Amino acid sequence: TGQHAANTTAFEGVYVGDGTKLAEDYSLGFSAANRDFDYPQINNRGEVVARERVTGLTFFIRAWTATDDTTLVRSGQPTGQDSTFDFVNLPSINNQGGISFVAQTSRDNTASLWLQQDGILGLRFRLGSNLSGGGYRPMAADDDQVVMRGGGAGDPILLYGSLVGPIVDEPTTIASAEMGFTTLGPLPGISDDGQIVVFYGVLSEAGAEALNLTQARLRFSDGQAVIFR
Repeated sequence: TGQHAANTTAFEGVYVGDGTKLAEDYSLGFSAANRDFDYPQINNRGEVVARERVTGLTFFIRAWTATDDTTLVRSGQPTGQDSTFDFVNLPSINNQGGISFVAQTSRDNTASLWLQQDGILGLRFRLGSNLSGGGYRPMAADDDQVVMRGGGAGDPILLYGSLVGPIVDEPTTIASAEMGFTTLGPLPGISDDGQIVVFYGVLSEAGAEALNLTQARLRFSDGQAVIFR
């Protein structure tokens, strides 16, 4: 996202470019002084998703291509579970056009992870206090699995299984303090096929010792920052 100036007013927009020519404004027609855009992501089909906010508490998650735009979900929209969305945020898009996002609903004062795939909207997991901090962001794989760390550096990195509907499974813990980490990065990644998760972590003393037993070629020490897959 970025800003462009029209006369003397600066407007935000969603831009797409490959570095060889001037970036294209995909959000043309949506930009206005009372709107801002954040958390853009692009998939391999050239579809771009971003969160749009109108001054106040009106939120949209939209998808754009070079020729079209779609409102995927917005605040005030029914969830299908006797509630509406108070806010929607932190979208991620996979190569099938499915999105995951974080939302809070009118029914409960807690953040939840949601999925929308092929027009079907479903609650993935109630996140609760896991998102008390900031800087985190979910990332979706093509099989609808989603990886995310909670709001604090000490929160675990969790993998949420492929599921659409009101019944939710417990997530799989990918990394945590109990697994030998004092700090975990807020932005883990996942491969398109959902088979590999990559993340940044700082090892505890016990974590370094355990890793040294399985990694004969390298030696690790506590406090060392490592990228894992």
